[in-house]
Amino acid sequence: MSPSTAAAASSLRALPLHILVPLVASALAFIVAVFRRILRRPRPVYLLNYSCHLPDADRQCNLEVCEYFGLRSKRYTDETADFMRLIFRKSGLGQETFAPPFIFSGKFEKTLAFAIQEAEEGLFTVVSQLLAKSDVSPRDVSVLIVACSMFSPQPSLATMIVRRFKMRDDVKAYSFAGMGCSAGTVGIDMAARLLRVQRRPGYALVVVTENTSLNWYFGNNKHMLVTNCIFRVGSAAALITDVPARRADAKYELLRTLRTHHGADDAAYNAAVQMEDEDGGVGVALTKDLVRVAGAGLRSHIATLAPYVLPVSELLRFFKVNQNENVGRFKHSHCIFADVASIYTLTYPLRVEPITLVSIVSIDLLKIKTSPLLKMSWKLYVYRVAWAYSGGNPKAAAALVPDFQRAFEHMCIHSGGKAPARATLHRFGNTSSSLVFYELAYFEAKRRVRAGDRLWMLAFGTGFKACSVVWRALRDSGPDADNPWNGCAHRYPAALPVPTPRRQNYQPQPEQQQQLEEQKK
Repeated sequence: MSPSTAAAASSLRALPLHILVPLVASALAFIVAVFRRILRRPRPVYLLNYSCHLPDADRQCNLEVCEYFGLRSKRYTDETADFMRLIFRKSGLGQETFAPPFIFSGKFEKTLAFAIQEAEEGLFTVVSQLLAKSDVSPRDVSVLIVACSMFSPQPSLATMIVRRFKMRDDVKAYSFAGMGCSAGTVGIDMAARLLRVQRRPGYALVVVTENTSLNWYFGNNKHMLVTNCIFRVGSAAALITDVPARRADAKYELLRTLRTHHGADDAAYNAAVQMEDEDGGVGVALTKDLVRVAGAGLRSHIATLAPYVLPVSELLRFFKVNQNENVGRFKHSHCIFADVASIYTLTYPLRVEPITLVSIVSIDLLKIKTSPLLKMSWKLYVYRVAWAYSGGNPKAAAALVPDFQRAFEHMCIHSGGKAPARATLHRFGNTSSSLVFYELAYFEAKRRVRAGDRLWMLAFGTGFKACSVVWRALRDSGPDADNPWNGCAHRYPAALPVPTPRRQNYQPQPEQQQQLEEQKK
C-alpha cells in the first residue's frame, strides 16, 4: 500500500462514527444508482439494412400511358382529362414512374386480384432481397410490422408474409392501415420500442407499401383526381435489430424518434379523407385546407423536435437575444429555457398560430411549473425581442430560424409536393410511406453518407400526423446491388426540369416593354 493510500485510510478511520456511516452509505447509494442506470438503459437499436422495390420496366407510366388509359376507359369527361393532364405536368413527376398492374391489363377494371398481385410483387421482393443481403433467416425475426394505408385484406398482409417466408409461431405480427404517408417512420418507431421491451435482443422487420389498384378513382370530382396523378407503385423493407454483435454490420444507429398527432382538430382530420362522390365513386379527397393544415402540423412537430436535436450554440443564439435586449429577464432557469423555445416558435417563417415549447422544456424536462407571467405575456415578449434584434425589420426577424443543417447532414423529407426531394419525386413519384427510404437510397447512390453523419427522416400523413426518425451513420455507405437508383442516379439532379419563373418576378426586356406600350396605345 502506497503512503498516500495508507494516509487516506488512517484519516477515514479517524473520522467520527456519525460522519463515517453517512459517508459510506452515500457512496454505496451512488454506486447502486450508477449500476441501476446502466442496467435500465435502453439497448441501442440499429438499422441493419433496407431494400427498395424496383418494378419491371414494362410497368413504367408516362404521360402517354396515362392519357391512353384515361381515354380507353371512357370514365372521364374531356374537362377531367385536361385537368389530370395539367396536374401531371405540374406535379414534378417524370416519365419513368411505375403504375399498378391493372393499368396495363386492358380490362380497365380495378379488382381484388390486381390489388393482391401488386401487394405480393412489392412485399415479397423487398423482403427476399433484404433477408438475403442481411444474412438473417426469416425464423430469426421476432417482430414483423407491415404498413399499407389503403389496402387491408383478410388475412392480413403481415400474415401473407409469415406464410410465404415460414416465420416462427411466436412472431409478433402487426398490420397498419389508414396511417397515411407517415406509416413507414411510425413502423420504425414501433419496432424500436418493441425490441427494447423484449427480454432478449432480436430482429424486427418493417415492411411498408401502398396499394393503388383498388384506390384508383374513376370519376370527375377534381378534389379526388389528384391522387391518380401523383401516387405511384413502391415498397420498402427495413431490418431493425438490437443485437450488440450486429453493430459492426449495421448501417445506422437510431438516436431519437418523435410522433405528433393533430387528429383532435376537425380541420386536420378532414384535410384528406376517403369518401364517395355524388355518383358513388370511392376515392381520397384532398381539400384546399390541406396545405395550411400540413404547414401548421409540421411547424408544431419541428418545434417539438428542435430542443432535442439542435446544438447548444443554436439555442444559445436566442438566449443571447434575450440577454442583449434586456427584455423580460427571468431569474429561474426554467423560464430562460421557455423563452428560448418561445422565440423559436414565433420566429419561424410561416406565421401561423404557434405551438409553444414551454410544456416540453419546463414540464417534460425540468418537471417545474411555468411562471404565470410567461403564460400571460410570452407572445408579446417574443415579438418585442425579435423586432428589437432585427432593427425593426420583419423580414430580418423571420430570418431568426435555427439552422437545422447544423443538426443533420442529410434530410429525407416526404415529398408531398415539388419542393422537397424533387429528384425522388421525379424518378419514382409519390410512393407514400416508402418514399423516405427511396430518398435514403438516393443519398447512398451518390455516396454522400459518411460515418458519423446524422440523418433525419420526416414523414407526415392523413390525420394529421407526423413522425421523425433520427439516425447516425456507423460507416460510409455506398449503393447496394439492389439500390433502385443504380443506372439512373448519375442523371440527377441535371434531369430535373427547370422551374418556370413566377409571373410577378418576370421583367420584360426593353424591346418587349416598348411593344407592350404600343399595343396599349
